[in-house]
Amino acid sequence: MDDLNSRSTLSKLCVAYLSDASEGGYKLVFPESTLSRFLSDDVHPYRAMWKKINNFYLSMKWDTLCDQSLESKLNSYGEDGFTNNEGKFISGEEIKKSVNRWRDYGWFDYEMKRDKKIKNYGKYALPPLLLLTFAL
Repeated sequence: MDDLNSRSTLSKLCVAYLSDASEGGYKLVFPESTLSRFLSDDVHPYRAMWKKINNFYLSMKWDTLCDQSLESKLNSYGEDGFTNNEGKFISGEEIKKSVNRWRDYGWFDYEMKRDKKIKNYGKYALPPLLLLTFAL
């Protein structure tokens, strides 16, 4: 079983598009910084949205699929539409509107930049970690 966060950023975004379309479109919320979301007294709206997306992912039982099967399913649904768990058909046109909404709101760019930062941090963190491990 693969957690949504262990999937590629593009797969996560595709799941988000389908979830967004299934929900009728998420309202605009601002991601702000990771620190501000962490320090928020209440559940931050951006984090709450991703919790809905994760619940959608689990409800569709996509956590049981390998990466290739998930990507194939996401591509098919993105083109042809799909029936959500409530029995409502979500058309490819509704999904395209969702993709455009994510781009217009800046969420696509935010997630792609976030992914790049995480990869860069990992690149710089690994050598000192290896040195520390072998020094013990």
